[in-house]
Amino acid sequence: MENENKGFRYWFINIFWYHYGKLALVLLAALIVITIFAVDSIRNKVEYDFNMAICVEGAISYNETFELQNIVSKAVGDLNGDGKSQINLQIIDLADPSNAEANGYRLQLLMSQPENTLFIFDERYSTTFCSKEDYFDDLSEYGLPYDERLNNRVNITNTGAVRSIGSDIEFYACLCDWTKVGKGKAELTDAAVRAISAILDS
Repeated sequence: MENENKGFRYWFINIFWYHYGKLALVLLAALIVITIFAVDSIRNKVEYDFNMAICVEGAISYNETFELQNIVSKAVGDLNGDGKSQINLQIIDLADPSNAEANGYRLQLLMSQPENTLFIFDERYSTTFCSKEDYFDDLSEYGLPYDERLNNRVNITNTGAVRSIGSDIEFYACLCDWTKVGKGKAELTDAAVRAISAILDS
């Protein structure tokens, strides 16, 4: 009889549950909550079709870019086949003194990632980057209009897509074709070409 009482049931009820029962319940509840959040975040994770960035000296809100995103979204289409066309737009204010260093690193990071093929700069930064041959590509190679001074940028300031931003900034679109260096995807380059064309037509 004594040996029977010393089995797993006895240990679980009289030792484990007596000493650690409350802690076990708390840990189990925490584990359930974490699991629910993890599953929910995976299920609701957005898989973007296209990435683009606006990098200018000046603050721009995401609400001001609704028309631009809508035009680009329609031009790009559903690249990942999930039935939706979703744009991941990054906005960097290069004049923000409180985040100058962080924004500089963020811009460098974006420009080093092959999934980023479309950049919109202001006059100053488009001149800086487009004056260097190894950053952006000659737009004439893709059948796109280009700036008289620099053939790897095009002024999009007076387009419908950009006018809705309501800024006095001169905006220029630039294309980065990563396939020329054996990286990236041709479909992202093609999407960027369509996006720039749609912006110009707006």
